[in-house]
Amino acid sequence: MCRLLILFLLFSCSFFSAAYAAEPLQKGFYIGGAVGVSEFDDDNLVSDLGLALDDSDTVFGILAGYKINKHFAIEARYNDTGDFEVSNGFNSVGIETDIISVHAVGIIPFSTGLSIYGQLGIGSVSYEIGGFDEDETVGSAGLGVSYNATENLSFAFQVDAYAWEYDEGFQDYDLAITTVQWLARYAF
Repeated sequence: MCRLLILFLLFSCSFFSAAYAAEPLQKGFYIGGAVGVSEFDDDNLVSDLGLALDDSDTVFGILAGYKINKHFAIEARYNDTGDFEVSNGFNSVGIETDIISVHAVGIIPFSTGLSIYGQLGIGSVSYEIGGFDEDETVGSAGLGVSYNATENLSFAFQVDAYAWEYDEGFQDYDLAITTVQWLARYAF
């Protein structure tokens, strides 16, 4: 995951040139989509059971938000965070995960059309393990950098972490999904 993050950052620095940037809309609604990679941290739950975990997959997401002013936005998201696989060497079972969340987004805009932002959120993670469904409350935090290609269209690179607690009965596990995503947003 760290190598992918470094690669994305290097690509972002070379792609986002201030010469082509535009001033974004100061407020209003926006929609967008995202694609990237996700990694599942099971806090050794799977290994404690003597099993193996394939902990990474592709993430897809959609989002909608309202930019209150140039420094603050409220955003709702749906992320299909992927399918992870638990195996014992002979058989395997998939863990399908989805997250619905709401975020408060703080934005620091620059005159170059670039901005950096941080976000805190809360939501619900749904996961299915071999026919067993579970929903848990999830907390979220993230950072990103955004580039405005036009007044309405922006592209971003962001890293998010979603965390929740799983009670195994005799032991609690702190579970998390980290995503690294490219986003496109359209403001109107």
